[in-house]
Amino acid sequence: MGTVVLTDGFDPIVREYGKYIVAGIDARDSMVATHGWKEVSSMNALDVIQGVLDKGISRVIYTDISTDGMLTGPNISAYEMILSRMPGIDLVASGGVSTMDDIKALAKLADKGLAGCIVGKAIYDGRIDLGGAIRSLANPHS
Repeated sequence: MGTVVLTDGFDPIVREYGKYIVAGIDARDSMVATHGWKEVSSMNALDVIQGVLDKGISRVIYTDISTDGMLTGPNISAYEMILSRMPGIDLVASGGVSTMDDIKALAKLADKGLAGCIVGKAIYDGRIDLGGAIRSLANPHS
């Protein structure tokens, strides 16, 4: 769920479906973007994520929209900051993943709460072989 997490309509949804919800927080320069990235709010992403966690939602997909689809590498520092400030979060990184080195760098954050990452354009462009990535992460010493 994205933009709806910022509305009054989110609370009834949480009461009904809380354990099944994944919150999608999209941000540019740490400010939450809404409505399909068309608007950037005055709300700080960390505050919104904390509000989601306070409601009992632990899985959050955080997309740095300035890197998404750009194949420039993920915003590792943003993910590190979220993970360090919000213990217990089940974070999924999104945006900028373009190489296996990016995936391996993100995998190093797994012990801090990074649950995974989303890879899109790099797979479509053939920069990352999905099967190879899965095998590499399943058997990191090979």
